[in-house]
Amino acid sequence: MKIISIAGGSASGKSSFARRLQNRIGKDKANLICEDDYYLGAVDGNFDHIDTKDHDLILAHINDLKAGKTIQIPKYDMTIHDRSEDVEEMQHKEVLILEGTQILYPKRLSRIADCKIYIDAPDDIRLARRMARDIIERKRDPEDIINQYLEQVKPMHYRYTYPAKYVADVIINNEFSMYKNPTRLDRYIDIIINRVMGPEEAG
Repeated sequence: MKIISIAGGSASGKSSFARRLQNRIGKDKANLICEDDYYLGAVDGNFDHIDTKDHDLILAHINDLKAGKTIQIPKYDMTIHDRSEDVEEMQHKEVLILEGTQILYPKRLSRIADCKIYIDAPDDIRLARRMARDIIERKRDPEDIINQYLEQVKPMHYRYTYPAKYVADVIINNEFSMYKNPTRLDRYIDIIINRVMGPEEAG
């Protein structure tokens, strides 16, 4: 089982890229695990600390998939800040895509990735995207979004997320939405698929 890990700051575009990569490889060949589903809850009110994610369970699930076992992925509900009762069953496939802000910080997860990707975008661009998303989708107050970003999101980004840029095999600049240039986006996807699965799969 080949593992592709995609890291990047909040609202950098990593989730959208991960889904597009999965669709390009084919959902019959590629699974997608999102780090957000492994939230444990805030640590002293901080939702962006490394200890808020159950990386031990992620690693256990990866090992189970490698062994051909079926896993049950928890589902985290951002609206209630807790895990929901729903789970997603997942079985072994040829490729596993991991996506999350801190998915490459723990060395035990970084070491097992066959291809490490970092989605890069400036802080102000990511904040603007985060505000647009959280105001519309989560009905959050703009002032609360800004305060959380300055007090938690940004400091934790430079502590736990940004270092992944220096171990990444592929760095994608997403300052201007990559979806405005699909040819460029597909070129990156070809590079990744070629690296992990071979040129015949990249097409």
